[in-house]
Parts: sequence; structure tokens; C-alpha cells
Amino acid sequence: MRHAFNVINYDRIVYLVKMKFTKERDFCKSLWGKDTHLNLKYFQERPDTQASTLVKMSELLDIPIDLFFQESDVDPNFPSFVGNNNIVNSTNVNNDPVHLAAENKALKMVIEELKKQNERLGETLNLALKVGLKSDK
Repeated sequence: MRHAFNVINYDRIVYLVKMKFTKERDFCKSLWGKDTHLNLKYFQERPDTQASTLVKMSELLDIPIDLFFQESDVDPNFPSFVGNNNIVNSTNVNNDPVHLAAENKALKMVIEELKKQNERLGETLNLALKVGLKSDK
């Protein structure tokens, strides 16, 4: 994978922190300690971040380190996915729990309706087979 920059992308950090933490301040305290006065602007002022800081940030946000950098070989209109089995992390996916819960409920309703239709189809097929067997005799 190629990167357009060899320094950390400030806007991406802000976005990723907002996805995982309710407050930027909580992230900064977790990263630098509870008595810190540093904030995320630190990465804009000093974008050449140490590897140890990147590793700690990666662990706090539960994402791969390369998501902090801007990728040059990816179409910006197409989401970039990094996943592990069924766990998919994307900087382009909005994880709104209320929306996802409503969508999940709607999909469950569709599945139940398909099950009912399948049962009706099976009953109709069985009836057609019985009628067909009686007419053959």
C-alpha cells in the first residue's frame, strides 16, 4: 500500500477518535496520562509522530496503524476496508447504533416473511404432488 504522506493525517485522527471516544479529551488522557494538557492539535503542529505513540493510539482505537495515514492509491469515493474475519473497520462507515438497530429489526422481519412464504410454497407443492399422484392412478 502506498501513502501520499509520510506524516500522520490530523483530520483522519480527529475522525477516528470521534468514532471511538465520546470526547477527544478522554482519548488524550488515555494516550498521554490524566494530567496532560495536550490535545489533538498536537498532531497538527507536530505531524511526525513517534512509532510508540502510533502503536498506543492504534491500541486505544483498536485499528491498524496505517489508517492514520492518507492513502494515495485508493479512490476517495470508494470506501477503504480493513477487516479481520467478520470485523470490518472502515473510515467511511457510520456506526449509528439506532440506525443499525432499526435496520437489523427490519431485516429480521423480512427473514420471517420469507420463512412464511417458503412454508406456504412447500404446502402448495405438496398439495400439487398429491393431486398429481391421484390423477396418475
